[in-house]
Amino acid sequence: MIYAIPNDGERVANHFIKAPYIAIYSDTDGMLKNLANIASMPQAGCNAKSQLIQSLQEYNVDAVLVRNIGERALAKLLRSGTQVFRLSTRSSLEDVLAVPREPLIELSQGRPSNNHKKNAHKPKGGCGSCGCGGKKSKLSLLARPKAPTGLLKVTSRPAILRLKTMANKAG
Repeated sequence: MIYAIPNDGERVANHFIKAPYIAIYSDTDGMLKNLANIASMPQAGCNAKSQLIQSLQEYNVDAVLVRNIGERALAKLLRSGTQVFRLSTRSSLEDVLAVPREPLIELSQGRPSNNHKKNAHKPKGGCGSCGCGGKKSKLSLLARPKAPTGLLKVTSRPAILRLKTMANKAG
């Protein structure tokens, strides 16, 4: 089984969308990858969060192991056919598969979105649901980031960025 595990680089993160990294973990081979989660970045809108869910499908993720998850993210995962489990403790990545867990099968098991409630009375943004102000027709820098100049080169997957260190070329 392939799992996605939100984490801070060492331990399971407290919240799925806000986690800086998403580990792709196999119950037979251990950690396969630990990818940066662009949905956790402050400028990320609804589109980046939806792209994160799509990326998990590209990695053939069967289940997501979380400490906490919002109702809306839980709904997207369940609709996509991905199982979601709440872990009983915040463990290290090495011990995560041994931690007791409970299946999340109802939206009410997720946490209500504070931002969605707060913005419910405001005119809707371009995404049409949360008031984030995102525009459906405008391409996001998260989907097609500009390559920075310097020592880092950014390559993009739909919702996950990988940073690669570029070797300095001696002139």
